[in-house]
Amino acid sequence: MSQFAFQDTSIPGLISITPFLVPDDSGYLSRPFEKSVFASQGIEQEPWEELRSCSKKEVLRGLHFQRKHSQDNWCRCFAARCMM
Repeated sequence: MSQFAFQDTSIPGLISITPFLVPDDSGYLSRPFEKSVFASQGIEQEPWEELRSCSKKEVLRGLHFQRKHSQDNWCRCFAARCMM
């Protein structure tokens, strides 16, 4: 059974988080966020919203930087085929 893994990156303030994941014969169960686990790592926030997108091959999406009304961003990266 996999637990959350938190790893600092070379970019200040950017943390790579591997979510809780339990694979089985029918697929998997994943918990991408657990407030108490994140708080134990110094990440004190509650998700405001979650947006997901799927891009065509060779498309790279970017995060938008805001000075006024800034927001923390979580970016989940994985490889999969989109249903388009």
